[in-house]
Amino acid sequence: ANPTNSTTAEFTFTGENVVSFTCSLDGANASTCASPKQYSGLTAGAHTFNVYGVDSSSNQGGDSYAWTIDLTAPTATSFVRSNPTAELTNADTLIFQVTFSETVTGVAAADFAVHGATTATIATVNPVSGSAYTVTISGGDLANFNGTVGLNFAASPTIQDTAGNALPVPAAEPSTDETYLVDNMAPTTTIVSHPDPLSPTDSATFTFTGADNE
Repeated sequence: ANPTNSTTAEFTFTGENVVSFTCSLDGANASTCASPKQYSGLTAGAHTFNVYGVDSSSNQGGDSYAWTIDLTAPTATSFVRSNPTAELTNADTLIFQVTFSETVTGVAAADFAVHGATTATIATVNPVSGSAYTVTISGGDLANFNGTVGLNFAASPTIQDTAGNALPVPAAEPSTDETYLVDNMAPTTTIVSHPDPLSPTDSATFTFTGADNE
């Protein structure tokens, strides 16, 4: 596979009327070989395999294959408020954009958990690109909730990169880990002074105050 996280490689090859083969890895001098040709203990990075066939008339023809060994696990680089983008909100649907260090696969709702005392759940996960996904939180008591809502990874996420390297378990939330402050509590408004209902007047003055929980 290309890319792969395997440090071994096996190549099978054929040639018409070939009497001998020579093989070379990463530009090294070619040496006599046979199919299948195996390599082990390969290092991370780009590699190229070349095989050359020689027929009974000493004509030579070859083929090559290039691939990359990736041994680095993906990480999450940011959890960012996507919609709404403001921290303080009374929205009953909250969306985060999750960005990874590289292209990943297997990203699903079960890979995430809601952080906070709300009973809301992960509703959907949708790709923005190979390395970015939107995660939507909704439902439960979110329409009446007051408090902080964030996003965490689940205990055992199944996310991996295209080479097959899995997101570490437990997966760490990124340093850029934004949250929402959900406020569904109406402010308290109080009339402090008003005209005396027992004293007729042709004018009126009212004073009032307001207080909010945030």
